[in-house]
Amino acid sequence: EMTRGPNKVILSTEDLVFVLRKDMGKGSRIMKSRVTLLDKDNAPDLIRGSDPNRSMASINELSDYTETARYNGDLVHVKELNIKGFEMRSKLLTFIRLCRDLRHENLNPYVGFLADPSRPSIVMEYCSRGSLYDIIHNEDFKLDWDFKCSLLTDLVR
Repeated sequence: EMTRGPNKVILSTEDLVFVLRKDMGKGSRIMKSRVTLLDKDNAPDLIRGSDPNRSMASINELSDYTETARYNGDLVHVKELNIKGFEMRSKLLTFIRLCRDLRHENLNPYVGFLADPSRPSIVMEYCSRGSLYDIIHNEDFKLDWDFKCSLLTDLVR
């Protein structure tokens, strides 16, 4: 079951206690995330249904907001998706199951999917120092060559 029990991944707004909403406006140098879905007519098949002319949709742009919330007492990162006309489809449910089961030391663990029609969102474990993308693309961080070499070594392992 994906909506209750210890393996719950389909979340509702009642499951989360929101503690911080951060505007990541267009002028921000820190990543806004990497998962945006377009309007319903142009959305990937996970949302709208299969399109035989397109095997994979581009999901590069995210919402301008990111939030911190508590889920079962733990801090989580909630990333709103830009989806108009959101619908839960079987392919989306399959994708959510896949994300739930995906585990790797270099991936931020997936907590669940907030199935709020007004603001569907991805819920991930909270990273207090931000993402790797945030660090790499933030000009305020000065990365020395030891760090860069260590990072590359970890990535190719």
